[in-house]
Amino acid sequence: MFTQQRGINITKRKVKMINEKKKETVADFLKRGGKITKVKGGMGSAGKKQVAQFKKKYGVMKKREDELDAKDREEREKNNEELDIAREEAETMNKYVNVLSQNRMVNMWAEAKKGIDLPPVSGKKTLTGKSQEQIKINPKEKGL
Repeated sequence: MFTQQRGINITKRKVKMINEKKKETVADFLKRGGKITKVKGGMGSAGKKQVAQFKKKYGVMKKREDELDAKDREEREKNNEELDIAREEAETMNKYVNVLSQNRMVNMWAEAKKGIDLPPVSGKKTLTGKSQEQIKINPKEKGL
């Protein structure tokens, strides 16, 4: 059953009482005709055999799992070393390219100060995709 109060749905449920079964006592068990027998403590020889077999199988399984874990660990370390080497090479190349780019920019500005014209850019090397001869410079920028 649903009711609505101020935009909130409220569900009303009927609660059923749960009757728990009473725990049986020793006297009740004997009244029903049950017999009490004494059991020796510990396991018999069959139980000891089962435990010994389990321990043996567990030891073999544990040894195999340890071998697989060691193998996986070695592979991960090898991959990490390869990644580290590749990362170092990439960083070295990046530094080299940055130095070359900076030297090129310094040389370009130095040549521009001297008044030396750089070779014209042709093809789609310009931002507009037009050759350098077709580009018109803004007259306000030309005076600078």
